[in-house]
Amino acid sequence: TATKAADTNYLVATGTVILTLTKLSQATLTASASQSTVAYLNTSTLSTTGGTGTGAVTYSSNSLSCTISGSTLTAQSGTGSCTITATKAADTNYLVATGTVIVTLTKLSQTISFGAQVPLTRAFSAGGTFPINPLASGGASANAVTYSSLTSSICTVSSTTVTIVAVGTCTIAANQAGDTNYLPATQVTQNVAIGLASQTITFGAQTPSSQVFSPLGTFAINPLASGGASMNPIIYTSPSTGICSVSGTTVTIQSAGSCIIAADQAGDALYAAASQVTRTVTVNQASQTISFGAQVP
Repeated sequence: TATKAADTNYLVATGTVILTLTKLSQATLTASASQSTVAYLNTSTLSTTGGTGTGAVTYSSNSLSCTISGSTLTAQSGTGSCTITATKAADTNYLVATGTVIVTLTKLSQTISFGAQVPLTRAFSAGGTFPINPLASGGASANAVTYSSLTSSICTVSSTTVTIVAVGTCTIAANQAGDTNYLPATQVTQNVAIGLASQTITFGAQTPSSQVFSPLGTFAINPLASGGASMNPIIYTSPSTGICSVSGTTVTIQSAGSCIIAADQAGDALYAAASQVTRTVTVNQASQTISFGAQVP
């Protein structure tokens, strides 16, 4: 209201004008996150700088992949991103102000547990199989744990069954794929030692079981031994060389007594040497005669 005072000749006069008052824009509001990249189920703290006035700051997300409680953001997915809007409310003198920040979501790591195998060693058997034991326990993705062999020349794996191929170290690998929220698990391996298989040779009692001494007389080993799985030849020797000697499958008599014949078979890449088997042939004393002529006269 404007008032012009009265004077000697005029009365007082007044006039009015209406002024409309408006709120001022706030200073620029900048939103930020303590972690701009957040793994699935992990959190980041939201904050702002700038703005003006007494209005409270609240946060909202453009995606259900992020949930917000107060100023704490929780990632509900392992892929994509969320745009977070910070809003500073208006007050008596200032308009509402907003600022945004983008948070990138990443997959969470997962681990699988795969214990030492029981037993730790296996004997070679051609085409032999054994189960993976224990099995691996999986990570959080809930995908199945799959198994493979890293040493296919020693063993192969189908599902949870291992097939033996050769002697050596069989390395079994356990893997688990990732999904929307989890990375693939780091591969875990366990070793099983595939050892040489045992083999045996069969060597029957000799026929005949006795021989009569004759200087450097010979006889054949009968029956011969039948070999083990290595397919190496059976070698015959005599531990009783004072009584007899052996060449090939022929025994030569040296003296009367117990002639011991030993059968051996060497191992190979898959089979250990067979245990030695022995058989005994008795070399009996030979009879002898003397000539004694009639006395003269």
